[in-house]
Amino acid sequence: VTVTVAPQINVNASSSATTLPCTGGTVTLTGTGATAYAWTGAGLVSTTGSSVTANVTGTTTFQVIGTTTGCSDTAFVTVTVPPQITVAASASNTALGCNGGQVTLTATGATTYTWTGAGLVTTTGSPVTANVTTTTTFQVIGNTNGCLDTATVQVFVQPPLNISLTASQTQLPCGGGPITLTANGAAGYVWSGPNITANFGNSITANPTTTTTYQVIGQTQSCSDTLTITINVGLGGTVSAAASPATLNCPGGLVNLTATGVATYQWTGNGLVTTTGPAVTANITATTTFQVIGFDTSGQCSDTALVTVTVTSTPLPLLISVTPQGPHCVGDTLTFTAFDASGNPPTNATWLTNGLIISQSSASLVAVPVLSMPTMTVTVAGQSNGCPAEDTLTLAIVDCQVIDPIEPDSACLYIPNTFSPNADIINDSFGIVHCGFTDFSFYIFNRWGQQLYETNDPDFRWDGQFNGRPVQTGTYFYLLKASAKSQEFFRQGPIYVVR
Repeated sequence: VTVTVAPQINVNASSSATTLPCTGGTVTLTGTGATAYAWTGAGLVSTTGSSVTANVTGTTTFQVIGTTTGCSDTAFVTVTVPPQITVAASASNTALGCNGGQVTLTATGATTYTWTGAGLVTTTGSPVTANVTTTTTFQVIGNTNGCLDTATVQVFVQPPLNISLTASQTQLPCGGGPITLTANGAAGYVWSGPNITANFGNSITANPTTTTTYQVIGQTQSCSDTLTITINVGLGGTVSAAASPATLNCPGGLVNLTATGVATYQWTGNGLVTTTGPAVTANITATTTFQVIGFDTSGQCSDTALVTVTVTSTPLPLLISVTPQGPHCVGDTLTFTAFDASGNPPTNATWLTNGLIISQSSASLVAVPVLSMPTMTVTVAGQSNGCPAEDTLTLAIVDCQVIDPIEPDSACLYIPNTFSPNADIINDSFGIVHCGFTDFSFYIFNRWGQQLYETNDPDFRWDGQFNGRPVQTGTYFYLLKASAKSQEFFRQGPIYVVR
């Protein structure tokens, strides 16, 4: 009998990966050298067969037993999983003042490091530096053979100081006075400025005499903040003035004047209806500049403003001429003509005699009868240079048939006592009314007896001049010697010159 002994088998085991990252993984295990295989080890998905899979979470040794016709052999294969890493982060200074600063960041527990965070100078490696201006959290990711871990470190930056500064008064009258300055929001304070009672403390007293700016520096540890405050000494405002309307086409309108900026106001200027207050009115007759002086509540400080009201057009004065020139007698027929200072007639003229309208829209008034004594008044109103204008002429009316009261049988005679030689064509010369003289002499003297005028013409007209120059306003005296109807008579009396 022949006994056959099977040869010894030699089983081998292998893995698709013998080293995994620290997080583990899935490997394929393979056995060779036998016909049947039985596997043992943590994480096996199946335990029989020449090829099986395993989910490996840590370093694990797998065993396989192979058998062939009753013979068996054992093999082992180890899959290595490195342990999980732990990364730590630290900073050279985790609390900075309000101005921030530079810190050094260090990480441990891994092979390589990647940093994130504001202000980093570099982002890889350990240590690294960062310029920190506000509270910041830095993160580092450590890596060792693919194993990752994250750590953070926070660097605190003290918030900036935000102090406050107040004054018991910010506006003082002229001369100034004491005030209290108070600061809050810091641990300590340093003051600067003139006339202060202390340089330190959160509340001090100051005595400004002029407008002054004070400064305080608040400090807490290494942080500081600076504020200033200005104390106004004086008026406390600027006066401004306005007019409504600021332009008039013609004189004679009312305008409203207003001032702002201070407490009380005093106005000056032609035509003001009132002179005090923030709002006044004025009657404008020509372009006028108004001044307003504003005062503070103490009345010690003032400011001045000007406002001008412009009149764009000014009427030229109207004049009335009369033909014939006087003396004028009851029963005469007169013609009146109006013109302005440039010789132009007014437009839209309206004529009145003794208060009654007798003509409109004409620059002349023709054939007006003289009805009664002692005067006749003529007024013209119209437009001159685009603006309303008027003039009034008053004529002395005499009865040329009146018999001289002293000499009833003598010629009639009328001697006026006033005239106005001012070149306005109204009563500009002096003369007498008579009914005929044969011999005639007329003399005019000043108050000292100096003879100024002499004539033998009974129809003379004296223009109020002596030696080619106008005489002054005042009282003068006349002397008349004349003959009429074979009778002689003598007259003397005053003459009033009005300009």
